[in-house]
Amino acid sequence: MTLSAVALADLAEIAFYTERVWGHRQSLIYEDFLFDLMHCLESKELSGKPLRSVPNCWYYLARWPGAEHGHYIVFERIEESIFVRTLVHSASNFKF
Repeated sequence: MTLSAVALADLAEIAFYTERVWGHRQSLIYEDFLFDLMHCLESKELSGKPLRSVPNCWYYLARWPGAEHGHYIVFERIEESIFVRTLVHSASNFKF
C-alpha cells in the first residue's frame, strides 16, 4: 500500500505533533491508524461512509487531545492532499 508524497508529508506532520503531545510509543500506534485511514481516503474506499465505519476509529479519536470536549479529527480530501481539522461537535454522523 502506498500513499502520495503529499499524503506522506501530511502524515509526517501529524506524527510530529502527536509525538510531542503523547510521546513516541502512542504516536507510532496512531500513525499506523492514520496511514490506513489516509489510504482509504486516497482510494476513495470511504466515500459516503460514516466516520464510525472506520475500524477502531473511535478508539483513536478518543485519544486525540481535546476529545473529552467533543473534539474529533476530521480528514478532508482537497485536491491531492489530506488535511486535518477538528470539529467541536459530535462527529457520529459525519460522512467522508
